[in-house]
Amino acid sequence: MGVKYYETMEKIVVAIEKTKRGFPAIWERGGACTNSGSARIIAKSDGSVPTAVYIPTGGHLSNGEHALIPIHIGYYVVSVAKHRDDLEVLIFKIHEIQDNQAILEKINSYDRGEWDKDPEDFLGAAISAAIQKADCYHCRRAMYAKLKEKTI
Repeated sequence: MGVKYYETMEKIVVAIEKTKRGFPAIWERGGACTNSGSARIIAKSDGSVPTAVYIPTGGHLSNGEHALIPIHIGYYVVSVAKHRDDLEVLIFKIHEIQDNQAILEKINSYDRGEWDKDPEDFLGAAISAAIQKADCYHCRRAMYAKLKEKTI
């Protein structure tokens, strides 16, 4: 008789990129296929929409990387995985930023139809955007990022 083992991800490590000015950044990414979808949204520490340093407009965009967002400790990362009607939402807070990685601490999760604990109200728009992105067929655009005004 086997024992079921479920790993709990309290902290995860995510690879980060550096902007041209050397700031750590993570991509907003994702989209849906026929029966499944996924998304990653970044929100500022107050849940508001972050400013991207780059939003690609050409090349292969379908279900790919849509906005490069500089990150700071205290920012949130909302991750969604969807298969048919099954939905999993994980909310992480950026706990630490090292050279090429960010350490994220899980603060909320949603699966099997309920939250482990209610998420903060100010994250509602970010959660909705992540779910919408994971449901957006062949998504080609940023859902929760604004572009920094260009200065030449």
